[in-house]
Amino acid sequence: VTAANFGGCCAAWAARDLNLPVRLNMHFKDPQRGLGSRPQYEMTYTAGVDANNKLQALDIVIDMACGYNAGDCGFEAGKVVSNIDNCYNCPNFSATVNLYQGNIAPATSVRGPGWIQSILYSEMIMNKMANACSMDPMAFRALNFYKNGDTAPNNQPITQCTIDQMWTN
Repeated sequence: VTAANFGGCCAAWAARDLNLPVRLNMHFKDPQRGLGSRPQYEMTYTAGVDANNKLQALDIVIDMACGYNAGDCGFEAGKVVSNIDNCYNCPNFSATVNLYQGNIAPATSVRGPGWIQSILYSEMIMNKMANACSMDPMAFRALNFYKNGDTAPNNQPITQCTIDQMWTN
């Protein structure tokens, strides 16, 4: 909705300063370079398992490059944090997103902001943890699924959970 503001403001500024009518012609790619794309992410994590390879601790830190204007990155960051546990139980779970502004075009969200990234990162972590435990990644996932009676990081009780049944069928 506000994508035309950048070019419009440039033309208005030039018209005011030159005291002349100004026409702005841009190549299709020019606004894209100036208006940005999706946020850039970088994730680090520390995780621990018990003797049975059940997740016991997971601390995730995501750095999110928002461009020169954070815009709706805060909303997307909130979705990443609230969904990164995915379908896996970890009693000591922490997720943080750091928003960074810089001299690049601003980032903007699109359909399902934060969902794709959070699921991708949780699955990457499960693969790496399974490998570190010398365990089949699918078996490691199944071992760490939420079960009835567990509590999500947002303190929501897990009830009527059928992940393990769907997984085996």
